[in-house]
Amino acid sequence: MQNNAGAEPKAFVFASDPDERRDLQIFLRRSCGFIVDGGEIRPAAALLREPLFDPQPRLMVISGQSCPDTALGLLHDLRAAGLRSFILYLASSGTLDEAGDAFAAGADDVQRAPLTLRELGLRLRARLGVKFSQTGGRGSETVPQVLIDRDNRLHAAGLSQSVRLTRAEAELMAVLIRSGGEIVSRDELARQIGQAEWEYGDRRYDVHVANIRKKLHKAFGGRYALRSIRFKGYVFCEEVQAESV
Repeated sequence: MQNNAGAEPKAFVFASDPDERRDLQIFLRRSCGFIVDGGEIRPAAALLREPLFDPQPRLMVISGQSCPDTALGLLHDLRAAGLRSFILYLASSGTLDEAGDAFAAGADDVQRAPLTLRELGLRLRARLGVKFSQTGGRGSETVPQVLIDRDNRLHAAGLSQSVRLTRAEAELMAVLIRSGGEIVSRDELARQIGQAEWEYGDRRYDVHVANIRKKLHKAFGGRYALRSIRFKGYVFCEEVQAESV
């Protein structure tokens, strides 16, 4: 198993259902601290040649929820090809032998349906020693379970819609998402994005924030808030929805 000390661990999620794959990726990133990617279940030989597998990810999640036979075949082929990552197999609620077949194919652990993300996080903490935050953040705000992909699209857990961001907007949002619900100053944004030092009167971030707010509201309504805190900076959080009476 390859993993650089001090670096964020890598994870890869294989799931045929795009909604399941999205939610697992978001959970692993936001609650467990993985740098995460994912894809459909496909032949192992081609996968191992991809840059994503150099170095090999610390964690591989393979879901058998949609097509267990294909998922088990991928698991077997990855191990046969020399993959040393920790492999967690998500078994469907189908055959009684599926979990045993997964261990026989080379899984390090198996979690049966129905899947709860809390159990998944606790398993990974016990097996791999990774962090697991059930709140998802360090600040006092409710932290959104969202993820920005390689095409600068922002995805939200449990929702099929996504938001297309510009590169500059995606860079800004990535910093706010990583902050875990804490306020990020304009100076800190400039430092993390690698831009020139921010000076009073510079409205470049205000323009991006205004555009992002419009996109978020169009896609998700009032679910998320991107707030400007006077003299302090910005914070990205999830709005607590009042229960209908």
